Amino acid sequence: MNDYQFTHADLSGLHYRKGVNAKSAPLPFTPQDGAEFEAWDPETRTLSYSLPPLEDGDERDIIDVVITQEQIAAGPQDAPAPVPQIVSKAQLKLALLQAGIDLSALIAQLPADQQAAAQILVADAQEFRRAAPMVDKLAAVAVITSGQVDDLFRAAKKIDPAAI
Repeated sequence: MNDYQFTHADLSGLHYRKGVNAKSAPLPFTPQDGAEFEAWDPETRTLSYSLPPLEDGDERDIIDVVITQEQIAAGPQDAPAPVPQIVSKAQLKLALLQAGIDLSALIAQLPADQQAAAQILVADAQEFRRAAPMVDKLAAVAVITSGQVDDLFRAAKKIDPAAI
């Protein structure tokens, strides 16, 4: 947690401080729409919030949620780096190599009518775009998630082909 100390919780998250620096972590639950913060009890680690009444004239429902010590101890996490939308051909091929992914084998698993286009792109494109449909097609063949593709693009962006 990088020495950040937990301070309190509210509906915007769990809050931590280290000197003058502050960070937040998401709540371990998602409050319902229309929720309003009521109170934080540090002794019992209870976050109280209210929900709008179901019918006119009813009282707001109060919901109490205990935040566990484990949830607090997880602390604030640094947000992942943004996903680069464009990487060079060399960067992507080197990232795939580092990940143990054989691009030629993936292309061979594509439907026959898509293989030629994939081979041309791999041979002639100077850059690859994260949003390109072929990237998603190859990811599906490789059985990797969108998040894993994002991680590949992050890893690729860090590679300096000239330094290899």
